[in-house]
Amino acid sequence: MTMILTTVAPPAVEPVFLAEAKEHLRVIDSSEDNLITRLITAARLECELISRRALITQTLAAAFMEWPGRSVKLARPPLQSVVSIIYTDSDGNSGTVSADDYIVDTTSVPGRVWLKANASWPATTLQAGPSIVITYVAGFGDAGSDVPENYRQALLLILGDYYENRERMVVDRGLTPVVLDAVNHLLYIDRGAFGGEFY
Repeated sequence: MTMILTTVAPPAVEPVFLAEAKEHLRVIDSSEDNLITRLITAARLECELISRRALITQTLAAAFMEWPGRSVKLARPPLQSVVSIIYTDSDGNSGTVSADDYIVDTTSVPGRVWLKANASWPATTLQAGPSIVITYVAGFGDAGSDVPENYRQALLLILGDYYENRERMVVDRGLTPVVLDAVNHLLYIDRGAFGGEFY
């Protein structure tokens, strides 16, 4: 089932502080603080893309073109909560699925929404296109200390590569092979544990 994922509200903080990043990069003065701050965000986004996880608390929206079966997987675990499930019918009217009709499964990876035993999705003709939107909160937690250390270390490796090779990143559009191998190794534990499934 096709899913279109967008970020509704990005993290309020990053998984690593500026001081931690500068220590990793061996930068002493403050002349490049603005650059390093931007690179931290870029490195977090790259780490999330590679790991398929939301590192720090953020609000996401997954749009679908049709109702799923009894459950639907939500990308970028770990799932914290579901804000709403809103659909648009063929007349352009919006409706909200009652939270009493589904269960939010934050234990599974990825997290899921399950219909309750006696519930069903709304029996209405949907508007063409992505007409079902599940808005939810994902991430390991609100603070950098909530993020597992292997993710934080992977982020720092990516940051170092961005910092040292900023011009090459624009031309070659990718991490250097040795850094990518190290990042994949750090993140393999979680990816491998769930069969490398794409979510």
